Amino acid sequence: MITHGYQQNLILDPGSYSVDPDQNKFEATHWTYEYYCRIYGISSFQSLAISSDAEKLLCFEGNGILWNFNEMSTAPNSSLIITAGSLLSNRTYQFMVRMENRQISSIQVTGFVLVNVVDTRSPVIAVA
Repeated sequence: MITHGYQQNLILDPGSYSVDPDQNKFEATHWTYEYYCRIYGISSFQSLAISSDAEKLLCFEGNGILWNFNEMSTAPNSSLIITAGSLLSNRTYQFMVRMENRQISSIQVTGFVLVNVVDTRSPVIAVA
């Protein structure tokens, strides 16, 4: 579990921090990424796929751009930015990413992270 400040962007970037045990180097562009979120212990996972229902996601609070993909990333949709103020303080969220190899679709990986949101500024932490 990581603790994160309410007024900070949260960046999930498995494309940069993953390891492929079968290769010398992890190629983020060789994978597709699907993100899901939920309020831990309260709601079930909801997809963060871009759709007209994005405002109905239980994970986020507020108006405007609540999350987006990092366009500076070399792999499409590999890096997700949850904008500051989009998550409620004093809640724990669980994020899940499903990664599928573009060349061999039977190779799939699922990763999870718990994020405790607090009303203070926390240091930036990269989890690899």
